[in-house]
Amino acid sequence: MIKRISYILVAAALCAAVAVSCRSGKKNEVKPTKNLIVMITDGTSGGLLSLTRWYKQYLDPQDDLSSLAIDPYICGLLRTFCSDSPIAESSGSMSQYMTGVLQQGRNISVYPMAHPEQDLVPIDPSRQWQPQATLLEAGKILQHKSVGVVATCYMHHATPAATSSHTVERSAAYDITRQMASQGLDVCFAGGTRYVDSDVQKILADKGIAYYNHDIDAFRAHKEGKVWAIFNPSHMMYEIDRTDDEPTLTEMTTKAIELLSKNKNGFFLMVEGSKVDMAAHAKDPIGTVTEFIEFNNAVQAAIDFAKKDGNTTVVVVPDHGTSGIQMGDANYRDYTKKGLDSMFINFKNYRASGVKLDSMIRRRDMEQVAPLFKEWTGIELSDRELDAIRAHKNKTASNYMNVSLEPSLSAQINKILTDHTHIGFVSGNHTGEDVFYAIYNPNGQHPTALIKNIDLNRYMRDVMGLPEPLEQLSDELFVKHTDLFAEGTFRTAEGEDGPELQVTVGTKSLRIPSNRSFVYVDGDRKELASVVPYIRETGTFYCPKDILKLVQ
Repeated sequence: MIKRISYILVAAALCAAVAVSCRSGKKNEVKPTKNLIVMITDGTSGGLLSLTRWYKQYLDPQDDLSSLAIDPYICGLLRTFCSDSPIAESSGSMSQYMTGVLQQGRNISVYPMAHPEQDLVPIDPSRQWQPQATLLEAGKILQHKSVGVVATCYMHHATPAATSSHTVERSAAYDITRQMASQGLDVCFAGGTRYVDSDVQKILADKGIAYYNHDIDAFRAHKEGKVWAIFNPSHMMYEIDRTDDEPTLTEMTTKAIELLSKNKNGFFLMVEGSKVDMAAHAKDPIGTVTEFIEFNNAVQAAIDFAKKDGNTTVVVVPDHGTSGIQMGDANYRDYTKKGLDSMFINFKNYRASGVKLDSMIRRRDMEQVAPLFKEWTGIELSDRELDAIRAHKNKTASNYMNVSLEPSLSAQINKILTDHTHIGFVSGNHTGEDVFYAIYNPNGQHPTALIKNIDLNRYMRDVMGLPEPLEQLSDELFVKHTDLFAEGTFRTAEGEDGPELQVTVGTKSLRIPSNRSFVYVDGDRKELASVVPYIRETGTFYCPKDILKLVQ
């Protein structure tokens, strides 16, 4: 017995040592893998995991475990917060995962502005708004990996933007789309065709990147080379509403892996289940659950590849919680005497998201609303519910984050859908709870227990085998033009496609377009390793140090 206890103690000590070494972030303690897949389930509160497992079991009573793809790989909890706020926004949160630098909520991979009366960490004002290198950029530039982003939102939304671009404000769509195109992404699958204008298409063409505009057949037929396949004018459809002309998140993930894995140097891929967050903001119970189920399917596809490949790490994590969805609401009394039917018997009849019901109801006369609702949800609307729909029939929320916070038709629809279940929401906002993180690593190396968002960046940096910290790469790639060209003369002018920097150094003249990855030297175009972000708030171009070699 004593011998057996000794073995147990030794094994426990070894496990603790591995956990500590992975948390410490020290170099060479995590064996790098060739590929890294980062999967973000946007706005996923912890209660959604339990809700989804039980719903899966309700639909398939034979599946008494009804496990999720992440379940064997859940490592612990992660604190999501920004430099000056305990509750994170998607853009700042993802920027922190990608750069390892805490940022303000609406930042896209830039150093934050000091906010002394509110900052949660020390901020260096001298670095304000300097672009911060991302894992994607480091993998592409330092390791020559293939890189890609997959999302169900439009392609320059917060999470894909933070992975591959740099702006002070997440709403800077013009700058973000041009930076993303100029990055030379090997793969970009998402929504947002209306944002791919002729200028962006020209950037893609110059980079040798194929562009497919809502063309699922071309997307499926693509076998070689860089590609953007963009679907839907804005965000892609909810999975429950999806039609055959849009691929699932799982299909896009599988296709991205197929293309990126052709590179002998490996790949970096970011996949986002974007619309879990949108449904949770709207307090749409069926939309939230079915979006997470499809994200779970995509995770399973990635892990299946990783297991077969043997040299791929998969990291799965929310960027924050949204709305705090839970099984059980204030009206769910005597819950210990109730089974799954009492929770899901109406829920199983829901065949459309609140967004689709909103669209259908707006096009119908009021006498058609009750039959339509019955057809798509199984709900017999009461007079009170019909009156609420009638009163809000022409009202629309200002944006998807305010659907449940403002008087709107969607808010009334989702309230009815929720009232006929016992699913509860804390709010229509982001929430500050710690979120799960799950990691599949072929070597069994990963952090454990409670970590911070920037700890996860350190782990991913280690698993990619990158030098530390990424701030050093930022200082090489993103230098203020006022510092870089201090020995020359320069001015900002309005070019064909936005602001450009015109520089004279000795006998050489440079034209540096904003948010592009090339420069004109005495009229000749030269490609750069990275983009040149233009920070409009200060009128500053951030240029790579290597640009000076072009004028020597």
